[in-house]
Amino acid sequence: MEENRDLTAERSIEIIRTMIEQNRTNISKDLGWSMYIAGLSTMLLSVVVAVVNYFCVTPLGHLLWFALPIVIYYLIKNMSSQYKSVPVNFVGRLIGKTWWTFAVITLSFFLFAIIWNLFLSRAETMDVYTVNRIRIAPVVVLLMGMTVAVTGHILKSKWLIGCGIIGGLLCFINESIGFVSMLFVIFGGASVDTVGMIEFALPCVTYFVFAFIGLFLPGLMLKK
Repeated sequence: MEENRDLTAERSIEIIRTMIEQNRTNISKDLGWSMYIAGLSTMLLSVVVAVVNYFCVTPLGHLLWFALPIVIYYLIKNMSSQYKSVPVNFVGRLIGKTWWTFAVITLSFFLFAIIWNLFLSRAETMDVYTVNRIRIAPVVVLLMGMTVAVTGHILKSKWLIGCGIIGGLLCFINESIGFVSMLFVIFGGASVDTVGMIEFALPCVTYFVFAFIGLFLPGLMLKK
């Protein structure tokens, strides 16, 4: 009798483990489409914001980023209505809460930084602004890279883990040392003053690169 109970308990654990693994597989496909759409949307908006900031010589174009979550949500919702999506389960809720936490922290920080930088750009000279402004891109790409990597651990996806870590660190290093700015000066024939004029548009390059490495590529692999 005791042996049958042990077998039943072991069988129950095995069934639960199998269900969780199946949920991971199904959710990975759904998440792949979502990341694919988010990556494309982010890359497109990066180009738009860069153009606005460059020609207007202002950080006001960055306010367009607040429309990104709405656009992505609408596109994913529209896509979900066209095919049968995976029912919400423990794994799905865990991933949802992970990205919800990322969104709240990132948008709050983004809003504060935009307000501060706008105030600084109006009240001080460009030299003072450059030194005292809040650099948004390094923080955002690190947070997003960490979130992608954590999602990868939940789904046991090496693609997500690797792309999240590599994309986050690569873009953070670029923003920290101004690698793209140096390329403009060395290979683009741009002067230091010219680089200062396009300073408002440069973070968009970082967002574009991370969207490709951290969202588009893993999304493409997962949805397949």
